Amino acid sequence: MKTPHRFSTHRSRRPGRRRGVTLIEMTICAILFGVALSVVVPMLRAIQRSARMNEQHRIATAELAALMEQTAALPAGEVTEEKIAALKLSAVAGHSLPDATVTADVEEADSLRRVTLALSWQNESGVTHPPVRLTAWLTK
Repeated sequence: MKTPHRFSTHRSRRPGRRRGVTLIEMTICAILFGVALSVVVPMLRAIQRSARMNEQHRIATAELAALMEQTAALPAGEVTEEKIAALKLSAVAGHSLPDATVTADVEEADSLRRVTLALSWQNESGVTHPPVRLTAWLTK
């Protein structure tokens, strides 16, 4: 005859009682899942928005560098604000930077010209993004 152990790992079951998940446990689980989603979804949207802004800034910087190279390649007498404004943005910049505008500022100083290019665009909300600027000193 076996004697019951004091520290038994076997649970005694009541007759007629089933094992499983109760409705209260399922409700608590659903509430916790909803709270987790309400925190994660806005965070993912903010990360996506930040990545989009970084990509736009990268494209704007590369586009300004290309425009500055085109400006530096112009003959010295043709480096004017009007001539620089006539330069066109690439197709990638036109697609990625909605309503992009390039402004140029040319200042004469002794034997040098200071050329400043600024590129601004609107974000998806219609707010104008602060411009990205690039300055170069060119000889006359």
